[in-house]
Amino acid sequence: MLSPLFDNFRHSLPVLRQWGVRRVRVVTSPTHVPRARWLAQTMLGSHGIWVEMDLVEEKGIPGNQESRLKTLLDVARGLGWAVLSQVYAPPCPKLTPLAAVDMAAWRSQGFQCEHQSGLEGSPGEPE
Repeated sequence: MLSPLFDNFRHSLPVLRQWGVRRVRVVTSPTHVPRARWLAQTMLGSHGIWVEMDLVEEKGIPGNQESRLKTLLDVARGLGWAVLSQVYAPPCPKLTPLAAVDMAAWRSQGFQCEHQSGLEGSPGEPE
């Protein structure tokens, strides 16, 4: 089974390429930095997308401790994908443009932002 982090980069790449993105900022917790940095730099960097890391301190007990084996396996997958993705991109049939996202409607369906992101009270966000 592929990791969610690997899948995030794998499925984001075609969208980022379609939009002509040349630089991204990855927001993650300190416990995910090594794996997130190596995967992002490998998978996105192989397509000319510069990666910057932004750390958000975790509150309480971290929910996930990264093992070296998990990091090594994901980096190996990332290297393989960096090569394969030069000729293949997964389709994105249900892409929703950001401008079309209706957060009030999503909330009424049960969607919630992760509490550690601090987005609950962000300016401009519906109450």
